Amino acid sequence: MNSNTILCVGYARLPEGTTMAVLYKVFGLGLEIETESSIIVRAQTTSVTGLGNDFLTKFFINKNVETDFKDILEQISRNYRAPGSKAILAAAQKAYNEYLSYKKEVNQKPNLNPKIDNVHTLVTKTHFSCRDWFIEKGWVMEDC
Repeated sequence: MNSNTILCVGYARLPEGTTMAVLYKVFGLGLEIETESSIIVRAQTTSVTGLGNDFLTKFFINKNVETDFKDILEQISRNYRAPGSKAILAAAQKAYNEYLSYKKEVNQKPNLNPKIDNVHTLVTKTHFSCRDWFIEKGWVMEDC
C-alpha cells in the first residue's frame, strides 16, 4: 500500500436493460490519487469487459485530478459511445467530489504536535501501540 495515495470511488445508477445494469445495477469507478501531486496513478471500473475498463481508465491515468478533470469528462463524453455513458460521467463526478472532500478535510486539520502526553490520543493518532509509547518514554511495561 502506498501511504501517499488515497482511493476515491464514485458510483452511479446504470440504465435498465444494459448488460452492466443486469450484472451490477450501478457503475463504479475507483481512482487512486497521489496526495502530494494530485496525479491519478491507477483507475478501475466495473465495466463488463476488459476492453471497456482499459478504454475508460486511459482517460484518467497520469492526469491531474485538480487541473485536468473537466477535460477528462469532455473526452469521455466525446469518445465513449455506449449505453451507460451518463452513469460513467456521474460516477466520475462523485469520485471527484470524494477527492474534494478529502482535500477540504486535510486542509482543515490542525498540524498535530508529536509531543503528546495522552496515551489514548497518541495511540489513535499515530497508531503506536501502548507498549511502543512506554518504550519511547523509556519506561518498562510488562503488560500493556
